[in-house]
Amino acid sequence: MEYQKKVGADLTVLRSKDITKTMIDFAKENQITHIVMGTPPSTRNLNTPDLGLKLQNALPEVEFIKL
Repeated sequence: MEYQKKVGADLTVLRSKDITKTMIDFAKENQITHIVMGTPPSTRNLNTPDLGLKLQNALPEVEFIKL
């Protein structure tokens, strides 16, 4: 967690029963311009869009970086 300080980034931990909505609201309210996300583990239902895709669709002005 020290790395984000070195590059001038903020780390925020959000907890919610609806994490997609919570992250979208947070990004909009805080004028987030970049979101860095890790690659999610494999899911059983591959027909369900992953969180990153949902966020990208809802936040087209935000640059997403997947690690």
